[in-house]
Amino acid sequence: MGATRWDALRMFTVWFFTASPALVANHRFFAHNAFKVSRVTRVGVAIVACLGLQYGPCWWSSKHRRHHKHCDVDDDPHSWMRTSIWYAWLGWPMAYKEQCIDTEYVHPSMFVDAFTTTSSSNNEKDDQQQQQQKPTFRLPQWLMPPQSIDDTDSDIDIDEKFDGRKKVLAPEMLLMDKLWWVPSVSLQLGLYYIMGFPARSIFLYYTAPVTWVPIPILLFNVMFHPPDQTPTSKGCYALDSLLDPLTFLMGESHHEDHHAFPDRAKRPQLLDLSYWLFIAPMLALGLAWDPKTYNHGAIKRSKVA
Repeated sequence: MGATRWDALRMFTVWFFTASPALVANHRFFAHNAFKVSRVTRVGVAIVACLGLQYGPCWWSSKHRRHHKHCDVDDDPHSWMRTSIWYAWLGWPMAYKEQCIDTEYVHPSMFVDAFTTTSSSNNEKDDQQQQQQKPTFRLPQWLMPPQSIDDTDSDIDIDEKFDGRKKVLAPEMLLMDKLWWVPSVSLQLGLYYIMGFPARSIFLYYTAPVTWVPIPILLFNVMFHPPDQTPTSKGCYALDSLLDPLTFLMGESHHEDHHAFPDRAKRPQLLDLSYWLFIAPMLALGLAWDPKTYNHGAIKRSKVA
């Protein structure tokens, strides 16, 4: 018996409820810090991001922020204008030079202090507290994902964004990047060995649709930066378009606005399902807070500029 319309609907539902939260996690949180969560919750958000099968959140954050910094100019990792439609869509994630985390572009919120301060009692000085610094926990070399700056040999102090303090990428985030494939594989093994679902059902209703999650998301890079678009004063070819149904469902249709206000928690289009289905419940439950917003005055000034 062949697949039915209900099978297709189930597959799309699994696709959407994997792709949309993974994109929220990678794009709005890890790349732009559009809202805040605790360090423990951040690990859970990272697991959701990894289910989207687009490497780890540190890698994703660094590439996307590099794209914003060098939009459609020479150092953009996926510019259709500078390369080709196929490289900008599917080629660049497989390119050897793009396999490492661009550490200097990772959002500052993903770093922790390179040294932790502890206090010890000195009996000879009336229990006066003395401050001692020790290196923060770091992963062993074999668990380290490749980085543009070797996190095992030197502390990160980039562009003075840490006010002179030495920082390193959080070890739990580096571990998630190294083992980005584990959440998806573990979920499928759990469905088979613990929940008892048939292998055929797991493949049809989970493996197959989830494997397709990266394809349209990577296509966004091409669709919203066409080379025939009039560029901004900075040379960026980003545009707004409501014609693509998937980006509309995910709240990502206003791409030019996104380049102007990258850390918006809620997108300006009529219906932002990603916000209402995932971010709003986290805010209501207290798992997230401080969503970034912009007033009309700031938006008008941006359009004039």
